[in-house]
Amino acid sequence: MRCTYQQGSSRSIETGYARGMESQPLRRAPGVMLPRLSAPLVALLARGVAQYADDGNIDLFLEPAEVAEGGMITISMWVPVTCARCAGRGCEHCKQGSVDDLFAAWLAVRPGVADGTILTPSAWLPNMTQKVYFRVRLAPAPGGGTV
Repeated sequence: MRCTYQQGSSRSIETGYARGMESQPLRRAPGVMLPRLSAPLVALLARGVAQYADDGNIDLFLEPAEVAEGGMITISMWVPVTCARCAGRGCEHCKQGSVDDLFAAWLAVRPGVADGTILTPSAWLPNMTQKVYFRVRLAPAPGGGTV
């Protein structure tokens, strides 16, 4: 069973979907964590490592070494899910049909990922009212340009 689990987990990383990279050959994301980007979303926003984009995505600013090597990112955040008590109709518990639940987004960053690539979390919470996507952005270089 352990062998099957390990094969399944490596296969899911290897075949993970990143919009914007369809025409490029896929390289497997390394199994190393990118610690600078793995934190609660509020901390990443406060440090300027992430920001909300106008199109609803969350931009993540990667440094050149992170782009070159790739790795795994985990970001915890609160997201709205349909209230289980009222099935989204609104009740004394939720008032608007949804409640916040803690979500950990696991993202695979392939080596050499392109600026603007959309990263999709490996799984979603059941009954999320809106899915969350992340976009790779090159970190601003000293002096104001991009790397």
